[in-house]
Amino acid sequence: MRESLSLGLDIGTSGVKALLDGVRIEDPDTTRIDAGAEIGAGTLLRPFTFVGAGARVGRNCSIGPHAHVPRGTVVPDGTTVA
Repeated sequence: MRESLSLGLDIGTSGVKALLDGVRIEDPDTTRIDAGAEIGAGTLLRPFTFVGAGARVGRNCSIGPHAHVPRGTVVPDGTTVA
C-alpha cells in the first residue's frame, strides 16, 4: 500500500481513511496529514493545518487554520485548536 496519495494534498494512507470517514478538509492544497494519524468523523481541518504521525484527533473537532498537531498528540472530541 502507498504511504501517500497525490491530490495536491499530502495525506498519507491515514488521510485517505480520514476522508472516507467524514473528515472535512477546507483547503486540501495547504493541509498535511501524516501516515498513522487518526481523525474522527465530523472534524473540520482548516487551511494550513498539519496533523503529525500518531496524532489522534477526536470526533467533531475544528483544527486550524495554521494549526500544528504534533505527532503523538491526543485531541479530545469536540475540541477547537486555533
